Amino acid sequence: ADLHEDPRPKHPALAQLAQAFPDLVNRMRYQDGDIVVQEGEPDDSVYFLEEGALVVEQEMSEGSRHVLKVLSNKPDSDQMVPFGEMSHMLDGRRSATIRSSGGSTVVRLEGRAFEPIFRDFPDLARLLNLKLVERLRDANARVKELTMALDPPVVREMVHQNRILVREGEVADELWQCPAGILHEVSSGGARTEIETDEVRNRQAII
Repeated sequence: ADLHEDPRPKHPALAQLAQAFPDLVNRMRYQDGDIVVQEGEPDDSVYFLEEGALVVEQEMSEGSRHVLKVLSNKPDSDQMVPFGEMSHMLDGRRSATIRSSGGSTVVRLEGRAFEPIFRDFPDLARLLNLKLVERLRDANARVKELTMALDPPVVREMVHQNRILVREGEVADELWQCPAGILHEVSSGGARTEIETDEVRNRQAII
């Protein structure tokens, strides 16, 4: 990354911070593929995406990488897009790698600037707090999705006689579990074989 030729951030609040703490606020240019933060590295700075797009990714098994999200901001936008605040608030190590997708402009705030920020710039402090709440909400949503995937909803129903539950050759998209009753496996020739269930051998039949 290179220092931007114009050190003054576009957003008024960030520009005010840069004027108050010129040694703690840096406006940076990143080229396509440049790494802004590296997963696992210590860094308590907080960043703001001023213009461009960033890819947030985490390392998975065997060196593969999983894209978590894409951050973007338009050149004429007046919004601030903060990132990296979780590491600042927690243990100071990056939980993901963030790289530039195309050219981007980023404002970097040193970690030691945050005590005066929370004291003298309440609007910016409020934005960071809202971002943390948003991250927590997204994390809760992902946990719920994982829970549904690992523990899908169960429907308990009474199956009437002669109902066919599964057919040979069909795609198995459901798991059937019979805690009580009698099931039969019917061969292509019509022969029936009883499938023992919980009542017979004290365990459930799964098909």
